[in-house]
Amino acid sequence: MLGGGWGVRLPILAIGIAGWVWGFLWLGRAALQFGEALPSPSQRVRLAQALLLIPYIVINLLFTVLSFWHPLGAEGVFITVFQYKRHRDAACTVFRIDSYGDRLREAWFLDFEMVGSAEIAYVTRHSGFAWITTYRPDGESLAWAAATARRCPELGVTGRPMVIGEEVGALRSRGFRGLCLVGYGPDGWLENWHQYSDRLANLNPAGLEKAARFAWEMILDLDQKPA
Repeated sequence: MLGGGWGVRLPILAIGIAGWVWGFLWLGRAALQFGEALPSPSQRVRLAQALLLIPYIVINLLFTVLSFWHPLGAEGVFITVFQYKRHRDAACTVFRIDSYGDRLREAWFLDFEMVGSAEIAYVTRHSGFAWITTYRPDGESLAWAAATARRCPELGVTGRPMVIGEEVGALRSRGFRGLCLVGYGPDGWLENWHQYSDRLANLNPAGLEKAARFAWEMILDLDQKPA
């Protein structure tokens, strides 16, 4: 996929690794420290989001330059942008977790990704371009989804591993519950994910309805759990 020498591949890999370290180990907590004097968590989150804006603009300007002079051309730029976007999304999630974590410790998080596809699944293992980015949902959420799938076989929702990185990774890194529902294509991969084909014309209404119904059934099952 990278089709170039290691002199090009290693810097791109370094960007990805630096982004994970920046997003998970420093940015989420350090940015909030600037707002310790603010009276409410919501104000601290707003400040933290603003602190993200400057690096976001600067890096996007950098990507514009790379689109003209990157040695791998458009494909190399896509990989670099994709890595950065994952880290930015995760950092935004980390900000909220670090601000409201005490209130959300018992929450059940359910993420939706590309559920406008014909086939729907809950993710049992998330993997990326490197093994270090692999993570899994918590056992309770996984059992929750599996129980709903057994109770509602007519929906045809199953568990499957998926090549995907999203906000559940940030939740799991902090020890929170988290599960992802995804839509996938005939080849078993995420359909239209981060592609130009991700548009309303390609949305599958039946798949979207299936995802909504399965999530609703999960909520009903959760409501039956003892407090």
